[in-house]
Amino acid sequence: STARSQATPVYHADFLGTASQAVAVNDSGLVVGTGKVGLYPRAFVAGPGKPVTYLSMPFGLLSSGARDINEAGVIVGVVSPYSTTNVIRYPAKWTPDGAGGYTCTVLDLLPSHNRGSADAINNLRDIIGSSSYQSDIHTVLYTPSGTVDLPGLGAYRPWSLNDQRVYVSPNAGAVRVDLDTLAVERLSFPPGFTGSDGWVINASGQVAGDLLLAGPGCTMQAALYTDGIGWETVGDCGTSNSAYDLNDAGDVLLAVGSVPYVRFAGGGMHRVEDLIVADVGHWTVYGGFDMALNNARQMAFYASNAGTGQTGVILVTPQSDVICQADLGFGGPGAMHLSMCGGDLSSGTT
Repeated sequence: STARSQATPVYHADFLGTASQAVAVNDSGLVVGTGKVGLYPRAFVAGPGKPVTYLSMPFGLLSSGARDINEAGVIVGVVSPYSTTNVIRYPAKWTPDGAGGYTCTVLDLLPSHNRGSADAINNLRDIIGSSSYQSDIHTVLYTPSGTVDLPGLGAYRPWSLNDQRVYVSPNAGAVRVDLDTLAVERLSFPPGFTGSDGWVINASGQVAGDLLLAGPGCTMQAALYTDGIGWETVGDCGTSNSAYDLNDAGDVLLAVGSVPYVRFAGGGMHRVEDLIVADVGHWTVYGGFDMALNNARQMAFYASNAGTGQTGVILVTPQSDVICQADLGFGGPGAMHLSMCGGDLSSGTT
């Protein structure tokens, strides 16, 4: 049982295409993010057996970006009539049309507003985002019957929304906001830290993000907030270390510097690229906001492989029937590395 508890999962990688950002992956393995068509950033969807496919937009719009996807495959994000979505952007959703394509709908802004975004969606099809005019920014709920202003929540931009209708925001320190009551809960950071950020929330209300320190050289540390426990740090401290995704089991996807790590709930922390077994070459994966994790422990990244000459978005999936045993250290000269992989050491496996 000791060997089994120390076993490290093995992943295989599917190259999805030459897009540059993977921001969310649902439990079916559909990945959304942003790539480029010519000079313009464009939202895409991809997945197992489905290469990067750029999402259509209404006539007159030039650029787009995806922010989130739910289990029904509905995608939310932004569109723009300009060559970048950083200037003027409008909230948008893409709905599966039943024939393998998507229908784009530009969502309504509040009266007199000229820009906004759709930032998160849950499986109840709640869509939350922002609507603004210059510095007048409102947090809003986009509904089939219209756009609903959420009074007093403009300072709390939504980043992640769960099916309990609670969203998390990092904009004034990590906060959780209940859409049913509009109550704002600040997730107090522990002594010794100077602040916190909350980037993602799961079904049980856990929040993944980071805790801030005064430095120097150690200003951010990935962290997980759990009710009844509070904040727990994950991994080492550095200048850009944060947790960027979280699934319902409590697995945390984080970056240590620019290197992605995953901490499995109860199963230790691993450098992601060390888990990937490639038929050719080696996959180097990059961290930050451009990575995602789902409940099936699939992960999506921007990555490159010098052996295959590929650079773009990959989806990595655990191979449930192959496990590599833990590295127990080494001795002697040289740089040879031996991996022992196979069954989980239970009766009948090899």
